[in-house]
Order: sequence, then structure tokens, then C-alpha cells
Amino acid sequence: MRLAFLAFAAVLLGTAGAQADCAADFAAIMHHGREVGPFRVEGEASVGALRMVTVTEVVPPDAAHVHVSTPQGDQEVIVTGGQAWGNVKGFWLPLDEATARQMQTDFALAGILYSDKAQNVQCLGETMVDGTQYLGFKYDAAIANFTVPMTVYVDPASRLPVRTEGTMQSGGDTARFSATYKLAPDLKIVPPPKP
Repeated sequence: MRLAFLAFAAVLLGTAGAQADCAADFAAIMHHGREVGPFRVEGEASVGALRMVTVTEVVPPDAAHVHVSTPQGDQEVIVTGGQAWGNVKGFWLPLDEATARQMQTDFALAGILYSDKAQNVQCLGETMVDGTQYLGFKYDAAIANFTVPMTVYVDPASRLPVRTEGTMQSGGDTARFSATYKLAPDLKIVPPPKP
């Protein structure tokens, strides 16, 4: 009986250690993807016929250009050099210094592919998607005050994320989220043109 208990305890401890290693591996991959250099994330969120497309370009540590398209119109923000601008109906307007500083800090610290505050990280191991081998991870992402189960696929050679996707039910509708990550070594974030 004692031997069975020790074996059971070893399995539990091994599982907890593997889960901790998995979460640490996931965090390292997401951090590496954030710090490795300029990158572009193209994301889409949809519920029924409603669709939002977001293109986020980031030059670490703190420059970004975000363009969001919704049925109600487009929104655009540029943050660089300690300043920020918002595009309002085709006109670029400077944002106040406190807002610019906060946005710059947010972009510098943000996770990628909805990985901020990821919970319940699970390693899926090697996963084949459309004939390509990836490392897979599942996690719960906080998106707009909801918890969304997500799956991210990582290139095993570069250890960079490639794509994430997730779905959730809300009010009888299915919300879908997806994003792709790509390095963009030639990307530059510059202030908008002056009027």
C-alpha cells in the first residue's frame, strides 16, 4: 500500500512539474516572439455576420502601428518616439502625453496572440496542421472580459508562434478569434504625415 501511495505521489509530482515546464515553455516562446524583432500580427474576430480585422505592427521595444477595421469604420493609432497619434476620419491627431506614454508602455509589455495573462496552459506536443509540423499549446485567453480557449501553433525550428485560433459561445452565438504572427525585419514605424 505504501509503495502504491509513493508511486501515485510521484505521478502527481511529475504531472505538476510537467505542467509548470509547459507553462514556462509557452511563456518563453511568447516572450521570444515579442522580443526577437519587428513583427506583424494579423487578427480577426467574428460573431455571426460581424467581423473585426486588426493589423498590429510592432518594432520592439515600444513602437507600434495598429489598424482596426469594423463594420462601423476604421481606427488607427501610431505610437513611436514617446508620442502617439490617432486617425480620426482621415485626420491624424496627436494624443496627449500621458496617453502616449501609457500606450507606449502597453505595447512594450503586451503579449502576442492573445497570450497576456494566459491561464491553464497545456502542451499538445507535435501537431500536424495542413501538412506542416508544429508544436501546439492550448490556453485560456482573456479577451474583452471573456475567457476564450485558444490554441497556438509554434514553428519548432525557430520557436516562434505562427498562428492562434479559438472559439467561444456567447448568447447563442459562436465567437471566433484567429491571428497570424510573422517577423517583419524591414518594418519601420514612423510618425504620420503632418497636415
